[in-house]
Amino acid sequence: MHAKDLIKNSVQKIKDLYEHIAEIKQDPAVPMMKDSKGRHCPVDIIKDIDLARDRLVNNRNTRAQELSQLIEAFKAETFADIDAFIEVSNSEHAAKIGVASENGKRKAWKGNIQLINYAGTEKVSLKINDKIAFNEKLNNAMEKLQDLIKAHSSDIDEIIKVLINEAFRVDKTGFIDTQKVLELRRYKIDHPVWKSAMDDIAESIQIVGSKSYLQFFHRETPEAEWQGIALDIARL
Repeated sequence: MHAKDLIKNSVQKIKDLYEHIAEIKQDPAVPMMKDSKGRHCPVDIIKDIDLARDRLVNNRNTRAQELSQLIEAFKAETFADIDAFIEVSNSEHAAKIGVASENGKRKAWKGNIQLINYAGTEKVSLKINDKIAFNEKLNNAMEKLQDLIKAHSSDIDEIIKVLINEAFRVDKTGFIDTQKVLELRRYKIDHPVWKSAMDDIAESIQIVGSKSYLQFFHRETPEAEWQGIALDIARL
């Protein structure tokens, strides 16, 4: 439906709403309404615009909750379908991704899983990202790196100094940036203190959970760029 038609229909809908409000006010059986302060107000003293706003907001929010429940059910169903597909695929190809281990628990797959249709025009992408935290060994790494800067200040690249200071800077919530700490391990610096600090960072990493992301994509032809199918109302 075109935008003009939508607006036209909505204008008529609001007009009908006002007519309905007039009928409500004339009905003595209609109960009183509670306001934001908990007071019960007779409907006939409430302004039409306030009643219209109340009906509009309640109607849209009810629909939004229904859609949210549908999306949640769709998400759960999609996860179950992907899990079942991988299980069947494993049984056919003797794969080990997601199969049950000896203690009966399923091994979680890591990274991305992309399922693409035969025509190459539809794609479902599943990303599973680990949530990590650091234990007390991170303090050892921080102290070693700070001592390294003090002892070899003139020999250490200024960029590395900035990276170290940024990595261990605490934000307003009292936490450090996990990604910046992990990025330090990418730099291959041939110094025993640096290597020891990187070992401490590696040993301080703890997996505290994971978060899964589902994304859906479409394209007209296999040569075209993938276009995401928006399920976030803010992106529509």
